[in-house]
Amino acid sequence: MSYDTQDVLPVAAATPGEDLVGQRTGRPSREQGAELRSMARGSVLNLFGVGWAGVFGFVLVIILTKGLGPRQYGVFAVATALFTILFNIGQLGSNTGLLRQIPRLKVLNRPADIRVTLLISLLPTLAVGAIMAVLVWVFAPQLASVLVKEVPAGQAEGYFRVLAPFLLVASAAPSALAGVRGFGSSRLFVLVQNIAIPTLRPVAALAVLALGFGGVAVTVTWSAPIAISFVVGAVALARLSRRAQADGGAPARPVGETSREFWSFAAARGVAGAIAIAVTWMPILFLGSMRSAREAGTFSAVSRYAIMASFAFQAMRVAIGPQISALLAQKRKTDAEAVYQTATWWLMALSWPFFLSLCVFAPTWLSVFGNSFTDGAAALTLICLSGLVDMGTGNVTLVLLMSGRSSFNLFNISAGLTVNLVLSLLLIPPYGVLGAAIAWAATVLTENLLAVAQVRYFMQMRPFGPGYPLVAFAALGCFGAVGLAARLTFGSSASTLFGSAAIGGVVYAALMWRWRHRLHFGILADVVRRRRRGPARARAGATA
Repeated sequence: MSYDTQDVLPVAAATPGEDLVGQRTGRPSREQGAELRSMARGSVLNLFGVGWAGVFGFVLVIILTKGLGPRQYGVFAVATALFTILFNIGQLGSNTGLLRQIPRLKVLNRPADIRVTLLISLLPTLAVGAIMAVLVWVFAPQLASVLVKEVPAGQAEGYFRVLAPFLLVASAAPSALAGVRGFGSSRLFVLVQNIAIPTLRPVAALAVLALGFGGVAVTVTWSAPIAISFVVGAVALARLSRRAQADGGAPARPVGETSREFWSFAAARGVAGAIAIAVTWMPILFLGSMRSAREAGTFSAVSRYAIMASFAFQAMRVAIGPQISALLAQKRKTDAEAVYQTATWWLMALSWPFFLSLCVFAPTWLSVFGNSFTDGAAALTLICLSGLVDMGTGNVTLVLLMSGRSSFNLFNISAGLTVNLVLSLLLIPPYGVLGAAIAWAATVLTENLLAVAQVRYFMQMRPFGPGYPLVAFAALGCFGAVGLAARLTFGSSASTLFGSAAIGGVVYAALMWRWRHRLHFGILADVVRRRRRGPARARAGATA
C-alpha cells in the first residue's frame, strides 16, 4: 500500500507541554519512547548478530587470501559474486515483500491471508532458482572463459559447477528468514543468518584447506550453509503461520487479490533489489573479465572492510523494518520519523569511527591480507568516504520501501546502476581497482541523495534531526582529525592506528556520554541492562 502525502499525518509542531523528539529537552514523548525502546530491543540483538557475522566474515577472507593466494582467491570471488547476483535476482523482491506485508496483515487483523502470501511469494522463487541452477551448470565453461582472466577456463569451471545446485534454494532461503522477521521474531534470523552461517564458513574452509583441498572444495563449504538456512526458515515459517491463523481474525480474501497486493509492491522491489546487488558485486565481475583475477580478489578484500564497517546498518535495518511498516500502516508518521532519526544517530555513532579509521589508515588495514593487497589502499579510502554518506543517511531506502514506495526505490537504483555501468566501463580498463572504487562511490552518492530528497519532500519526513550534527562533529574530530594528524606525524602503522584510536576513542566516549540524553542512548542502555538482568532472574528462579 502506498501513502500519499495527504494520507499521512503531518509532522507535529512543538507546542508547550509536548515533549517530542527534536525539542530542547531531547526527550521523546511517551508513545515515541515506547517505539524507541522497541527499536532498541531489536537493535541490541541484531547488533550482536551482525557484529559476529562481520568478524567471522572477515576471518574467512583472511583464511582464503592466505590459503588460496591472490589469484585463486580472485577466482573464488568472481564465482561467488555471480552466485550472489543470481540468487538475489531469484528472490524477485519476495524477501522485502514479506518483511513489509506480514506486519501489515497482523496489524489489519488478516491472519488468514498470511499463509497464502507465503505460498505466492516462496513458490516462484524456488522455480526461478531451479531454472538458474540448470543454466549455470550447462554454461559453466562459457562463464569461466568470459569472467576469469589469467586462469585456465577448465580450472575455473569447477567453481561455477559446484555452486549451481545450491541455486535451487538460495533464493528462497533469505525470503523464508525475512518472513520470520516479519512475524516480529528476529532471534532465529540472527541465529541462522548472522551467527550459524558466518561461523560455519571459516571453520569449514580452514578444515578443507588443512586437508589439502583447493578452492573448488572451499566453494562448496561456502554455499552449503545456505541450504541449511532454507530448511530452518521454512519450518519456522510454517509454525508461525499456523499460530497466527489460530488467533482468528478476518476471513481470507481471494488468492488473486492477495497476490496482486503482494506483487504490486514486491515486483518493483525485486527489480530494484536485483539492480542493487548487481551494483555491489559487478565490480568484481568487471575486474575479473577486463583486468585480472588478482585485481578482482583485491577489490573483494577491499569491499569486505566496507561491509564489515556497515555491520550496524544491517542490524538497524533488521530491527526497524517491521516497526516502520506497522507505524506507517497506522498513519503514525511522527513516531516513524522519530524511530528513523534516532536509528540514524545510533548508526552513525557506531559506524563512523570505523569508516574514518579505514579512510586514514587504509594501507595498514589491508596489510592484514598480505602485502599484495595494499595497492588497493586508495580504493579503500574512497569507498569508506562514500560509506560515511551511506551511514549518514541511515535506513532511508527502508523508509521508502516500508511506506510502499517501491517505485521510488526502483528509480533510485536504476539511476545508480546507470552511473555505475558508465563509470565502470570507462574507468576499470585503465585504472583497475581504483576505477571500480570511483564507480562504487558515485553510485552510493546517487542512490542515497535521491532517497533523502524523496523522503523529505514526498513523505514530509525529516531525515536527520537535532542529534545528527552532534554525532558527526564528534566522529570527524576524534577519529578523522586525530587519526590524520597521527598518520602525518608518525606514518601509517599498527601502533599509530591503535594509539590514535585510543586517544580519540576516550574523547569520543566522553562526548557521547555528555550528549546521551539528546541521542537517546539511555533507552538503549536500559534495554541492555534488562537483557542482562533477564538471564540472571531466570537462573535465580530456577534455583529457587
